[in-house]
Amino acid sequence: MIEINLLPDDLKKQRVIVPKGLFIFIGIILISLLILWMISVNKSYTAVAMKADNVETRWQEILVLKNEYGGYKKQLKSLEERALVVNYLMADRIYYSQKLNELSDLLIDGIWFNRLDLNSEVLTIEGKVYSKEGKEEAIVGNFMNNIKYHESFFKDFDDVELKIIKRRIQDVEHISFILFCHFKQKELPDNEDES
Repeated sequence: MIEINLLPDDLKKQRVIVPKGLFIFIGIILISLLILWMISVNKSYTAVAMKADNVETRWQEILVLKNEYGGYKKQLKSLEERALVVNYLMADRIYYSQKLNELSDLLIDGIWFNRLDLNSEVLTIEGKVYSKEGKEEAIVGNFMNNIKYHESFFKDFDDVELKIIKRRIQDVEHISFILFCHFKQKELPDNEDES
């Protein structure tokens, strides 16, 4: 295709000739800027990676501390529950020396003890009774009533059960008895989970 330009020279478009060195110079500047940008991005990436590693390390330390805290919290809760139980039991404990003293005061003439047995549920009193008038059963009944109606002695018991055993030794009748004093069952306070 042939192009003909009939315009006068002063109106014709002048072609600008750019020297080749300018293109090379601009190319070198662009490549230098690109390299500087890549170096800057690389430094920023390295700094961010280091910060991420530091944050990860700190996070792992925090997780270890959190686990230790959880263990300490469980131990503390267990100790608080134990302390609550101990305080409850100490507040309502039974003074056995006082019980034995009261039991001694409640004795009636003609009764003696052979054995006292104590466990967490029952106080067992084994004894014998002898009366010249033959009123052994009445004496044991009075002794049992003394126990039941003595307020400070009976306050820790639910019930008193009596078992009488009659025996004859060489034509002399005597009575052995066993008293079962059942302790009140203490319920521990409820532990509500607060967490």
